[in-house]
Amino acid sequence: MPIPASNTPSQTSDSAPSKPTNHQAGPFAIGTLLLGVATAAAGMLSVSHIGAWALPGCGGGSDCAKAAASAWGSIPGVEWPVSFVGAAYFGGLLVAWLMTGGNFPSLLRWVVRLGAGVSILYLGIMFGEKLLCAYCLTSHIANLAFLGLAEGFVPRSRVGSPGRAPLIAGITFAAVSVVMGFAESQMKGKATAAFEGSVKKIVDTARQQQGPTGSPAATGNPGSSGPSVPTGQPASTGAAMPKPPNPAQPAGFTGRYLSGPQRAPIRVVMITDYQCPDCKNLEGQMRTIMAQNPNVSLSVKHFPFCTACNNTPNLPNMHPNACWAARAAETAGLLYGNDGFWKMHDLLFQNQSTPDGLKRPALEKYAEQLGLDLNKFKAALDTNAHKTQIDADSKVADDAGISGTPAFVINGYFVSGAQPFAKFKKIIDRALAEAK
Repeated sequence: MPIPASNTPSQTSDSAPSKPTNHQAGPFAIGTLLLGVATAAAGMLSVSHIGAWALPGCGGGSDCAKAAASAWGSIPGVEWPVSFVGAAYFGGLLVAWLMTGGNFPSLLRWVVRLGAGVSILYLGIMFGEKLLCAYCLTSHIANLAFLGLAEGFVPRSRVGSPGRAPLIAGITFAAVSVVMGFAESQMKGKATAAFEGSVKKIVDTARQQQGPTGSPAATGNPGSSGPSVPTGQPASTGAAMPKPPNPAQPAGFTGRYLSGPQRAPIRVVMITDYQCPDCKNLEGQMRTIMAQNPNVSLSVKHFPFCTACNNTPNLPNMHPNACWAARAAETAGLLYGNDGFWKMHDLLFQNQSTPDGLKRPALEKYAEQLGLDLNKFKAALDTNAHKTQIDADSKVADDAGISGTPAFVINGYFVSGAQPFAKFKKIIDRALAEAK
């Protein structure tokens, strides 16, 4: 007996958008929501990567920025951002899902399984490397939830061929990729022009700062046009200490304490956080450049990611010991001048990764190790004598739009700390060469 037509399995085609049946409406809506969330999260990361939007929580020093800059942030060989791939992938799946009414053909189901495998891989990397980007987590978790929905609650399609849904998904993937690539090329063009303009200004400033013989003046304290203030090894024996520099904010964008020549043609200011590993690494490379070239000087400004001393709005309290460290450096500077600051500064970075290396008891040990008067150090550390300096540094950085560490200002011009250090070296080398 022939089977009644009403009971024949549907031979639907995806030539037109399908409507989900009543029993599929719930899973279809949930699937649409999950793919929409994944697409939005990946899309926001893509826009942030292009530089068209400062994504909340993804500033310099954040897990988002570190993940994007890591080896896992782009496709090896082509340097194509993974966020672009994610936005195009989820966008293509979403269009196909809407087109089929939630009834994916077998080919797209295998695509979903492969995509879920990639999400599992990246989640493992994120937790293993401690790069817990909220937007990345959102997209990958939504992707895995969508796989569970597709496998457990959505019936398999019984169409004889995949139809046009995979083709439409592929076209959407390609279209989104082209749009992202074009937008990135436009932003890179603008960034290159800005970079060249900044280098020209840096070079021009370097030429102005050259001494009469082409060599920088002797080492001294920033903000002073006279001879350098003598500095010496602090001692606990009661010997007279060198007079500390004026803690007031010096003219121009510079720090209170200087390492290197006072009138160096290349003046680098590093916005730093003593509990930031990237700050330690990049400063180490800066010191290598300075050792190789006496025409470069370094000063620092504080931007601790700690709400105990940094009043920047919406600041994440990522480094709870960074304020204690900044206070210790400023205290050493206030009491013992340029030498005191830099000796404490170096010890803080050297002990950054040791257990409790930046907590209050350790700071007192560093003071003793440096031969400082411990009673004076402890008394000054417990006062608000250093608060003005740290507040001023954080405010200047915030007003300049600096939202993360490390960040560099070269001859008064900001260069993003999210860039590879080779870029800073390129600027410095070029400026030194052209300023001769």
